[in-house]
Amino acid sequence: MVGVWERSPIHPLVVVAIPYSPLTPVTTDWVIALMNLQLPANTRVQFQRGVPIDVSRNTLVRSAKENRAAHIFFLDADVLPPPDIVMQLMAWKLPIISGVYWSKKGYPAVWETHPSGRGFTPIKSLPKRGLTEVAAISMGCSLIDMRVFSCIPDPWFEWGLRDPRREGEGEGHSEDLTFCEKAAEHGFKLFIDPEMRCVHETVLGVDPEGGTTFGAVQKEA
Repeated sequence: MVGVWERSPIHPLVVVAIPYSPLTPVTTDWVIALMNLQLPANTRVQFQRGVPIDVSRNTLVRSAKENRAAHIFFLDADVLPPPDIVMQLMAWKLPIISGVYWSKKGYPAVWETHPSGRGFTPIKSLPKRGLTEVAAISMGCSLIDMRVFSCIPDPWFEWGLRDPRREGEGEGHSEDLTFCEKAAEHGFKLFIDPEMRCVHETVLGVDPEGGTTFGAVQKEA
């Protein structure tokens, strides 16, 4: 069941949606980052825990739809965002836009279309600033206009779909990449704001430039 930390009789402008897994321990740094987020006055924070990540994201979207939210901001429980990320992403007025953080494999969690035209390949070098169109994003610090979910059929997130065009190339994409594929199929472009750089916590934190830092301390981008 979705847990609601903040309730309001008014339809929320933004829902901060946090899919939480017991396998991802919440740190003090992350809690402080959440508390420091600059948010519109009518914002709700919701979390979903104890289920697979694709189920969690779908449940959070359904709840946001029921509450007639205008936007959903996905924040993973191991991503430390800059305080102004929600307000800055909203200012772009785009259907789908994300900040940036490094994957636990050491490259930005942002993808372009593979040269073969099938699937994705990581973008190894990002611009420092400026709105940038990409083929796929991770959901860990992403802002999505709720009208997107009325254009794409439910379920929006599915883990491990096998694409017959990629037969023999594994079990398919994770839930965030399958969402990006569906979004593109329905005519939505995906963007990142490379100035909104986050820390991705691991045993050794992955800092905004892709290096490792003990304790995942935020650095200047």
